[in-house]
Amino acid sequence: MVSYEDDCWEISCSNTSVGNKYLLHFEYWKSKSLKRQVKDCIYSNLKRDYLSHATLYLYTYFLRHFQKFMDVTNQPINYFSELSALMVEQFAMYLKSNIKSVRTMGSIYLALKAVVRHGQLLQSDNYPENEIFSPNYTRLFGIEFGLKTKGISDFILMQITEAIKKEKNLLLKAVIAIAKGTGLRLSEILLLEQGCVMYDFYNLPILFTFSLKNNEERAVPITAELAEIIHELQEYTRRWREIKKTEQIFILPNKTQPHKIEQYYQGAARDELKQFILENRIVDESGNPAKFTFHSFRHSLGTSLLSSGLSPFEVKRHLGHHTLRSTQIYAKVLESTVQKEYERLGLIGISEEALRTVVSEPDAILKKHQATVGELPNGFCMKAFDGDKRCEKFNICLFCSKYRTFVKDLPTHKDHLLRVRIAIKQYDSSAAGESMEYMKKLEAALETIIRKLEEML
Repeated sequence: MVSYEDDCWEISCSNTSVGNKYLLHFEYWKSKSLKRQVKDCIYSNLKRDYLSHATLYLYTYFLRHFQKFMDVTNQPINYFSELSALMVEQFAMYLKSNIKSVRTMGSIYLALKAVVRHGQLLQSDNYPENEIFSPNYTRLFGIEFGLKTKGISDFILMQITEAIKKEKNLLLKAVIAIAKGTGLRLSEILLLEQGCVMYDFYNLPILFTFSLKNNEERAVPITAELAEIIHELQEYTRRWREIKKTEQIFILPNKTQPHKIEQYYQGAARDELKQFILENRIVDESGNPAKFTFHSFRHSLGTSLLSSGLSPFEVKRHLGHHTLRSTQIYAKVLESTVQKEYERLGLIGISEEALRTVVSEPDAILKKHQATVGELPNGFCMKAFDGDKRCEKFNICLFCSKYRTFVKDLPTHKDHLLRVRIAIKQYDSSAAGESMEYMKKLEAALETIIRKLEEML
C-alpha cells in the first residue's frame, strides 16, 4: 500500500499495454490543505477498490489543470468549500480556451467534480454544501458536436485500406487492421492472445477478446482477410512468446536491449500510427494530412453498424459498451448524417415527369404496374424499377436511397411528423431505448423533408 504522506504514489497497472505501474503525483498542489483533500479521495478509493487504478491515475493527472487555472486567474483556494459555481464556470471557460480536445475538457471537469463529490457524499468538513457543477457538462463543452467529427470518412478509409496492404511492420499492420475491422479498443487489441481467432460451424472466423474496462470476454465476427493477418502475427511472434513465456501476441524485442522481450505499448502504437499516416501520405478531402486515432475507427464502425440497420442493443454488444449511453453517441452521429444526406439529396420534390429520367434504365417508361408497386402514401419507391419488391420495414423508406417524395405529399409528411411527436411525448425516455432512438431519427428526417418541400412552393 502507498504511504499517504508521500507526494508520489506508485500503484500497479492491470493493463500491461500501457506499462507495469502508474505514478500518482501530488507535488504540484500549492495548498497543503487542498492537496490533502485530493489525497483523501484517491486514498479512499484505493483502499476500498471503488475505482480502477487507471481512473485514479487520470484524476491526479487531470487535476493539475485546476492548479494551473488558479495560478493564471490568481484565485487560490485552500479548501474546496471555497469553490463556487461561478469559479467552476470560469474553470470550464479556461479549459475551452486552453484544451483542444472536447473529450479531454470533459474528463478534466469530471475529475474535479469527482473529488469534490466524494467529500460531499461523506459529509466531510470544508466541502461545498450546495451543487456547484453543471448537470449537463456535455452541452457546456459542446462534446456532442466534437464527437461527430471523430469518425473517419470513406475517403480516408479507402487510403488506409491500401496502406495496410503495403505495411511491413507486422505489429502495426495488425493493430490498425483489427481496429478498423472490429472497432476494438486499443487496450483490448494489444492484450489479444494466441488462439484468439476461432471458427464457427460455418467455418467463419470469430475473434475472442477480453475487456479490462468491463471485465468480460466477448466474441466479434471478423473477415477471413483479418483472420489471416492475425494468424501471420501469431507466427511472427511465436519465438518471442516462447522466450517470454506468454500467450500475448503483441510483443517484440526492446530496441536497446534485443534480448529483452516486452509488450507492444499503447504509446508506441499511437506514435507509429502518426508515422503511418505521414509515410503513406494519407490525406483528408482538403489534401491535408489526415487526423485520426485508433479510437476513431471505433466511432466510425459504431456509426456504420447503426446505419446498416443494427439496433443500438446489437451495436452495444458488438462494441462491448457497458451501457447504452455510449452507444447513443453513434445514434446522434447517425442522426446528424441522415440530416446531411437529406440536405444533399436533390430528388426531394421532383415531379412525376422528372422521375422518368432517374430510373435505372435510360429508356425506361413509367409502366402502370411499376407505378402501382412503387407507390407510397408519402412518395415513391424506386425499387420497383430495379425489379425488387417493396420492403416491409415500417417507415424505413425515409432513410433509403431508393425513396423519392414530392410537393403533393407535403400534407402527408406534416401529419406524419405530428403523429411522431405525439408518440415521442408518450414514451418514457428512460425505458423506450431502441424505439425512442428510432422515433427521434424519424422526427429529424421528416423535419428536413418538410422544410425542403416548403422551399419549393
